[in-house]
Amino acid sequence: MLPYVAKLSLSFTVAALVAGRSFRRALRRRRGRVQNGPWSTSVSLGGRRAGIYSRASAARHEPLGLRSSEAIYFVAYTDSDGNRLRRGCTYRVSGQDPDARWWSVAAYNNSTLIPNPRHRYSYSMNTVQRKPDGGWMIRFSPREQSENWLPSATEDGELKLVLRCYCPSSQLLANPSAAKLPTIVAGVCR
Repeated sequence: MLPYVAKLSLSFTVAALVAGRSFRRALRRRRGRVQNGPWSTSVSLGGRRAGIYSRASAARHEPLGLRSSEAIYFVAYTDSDGNRLRRGCTYRVSGQDPDARWWSVAAYNNSTLIPNPRHRYSYSMNTVQRKPDGGWMIRFSPREQSENWLPSATEDGELKLVLRCYCPSSQLLANPSAAKLPTIVAGVCR
């Protein structure tokens, strides 16, 4: 009887370890990622047919969990040249309004908004100062800038910018890799 119980116990232990590893791997996987310059997104995570592992991955990796028809989120960990965003560097995030009813750009350090004395955490289509042609430029920097300053982190961590497009157009949803998104250009680094 004892060998049978030992074999059964060993079988359950192995099965639990394999299932746990499979689940962790599924959470790390970012299925259906679409790249557009420094920005990446996944419209499948907000889709109706997303499975349990896709939803778990979305809960872990995505800033919010609205359906893709309501919002699409683009995340940038690099500048437009492919270099990781670094604290101590000043970046110019510039572009035109994305093809959505409303948009915002926010900065994060280790998945939290970056604390700063001005309490400035994002810019949106309603708050950004514009150029005469309707375009805009946000200065993402640890040092205060003259206009559209979005403070970056001074402590260690993984910097990222999140572009939220609410009520995206059908064209943006159909082909996010072809959308005209903001550029992220590195300036002075200290």
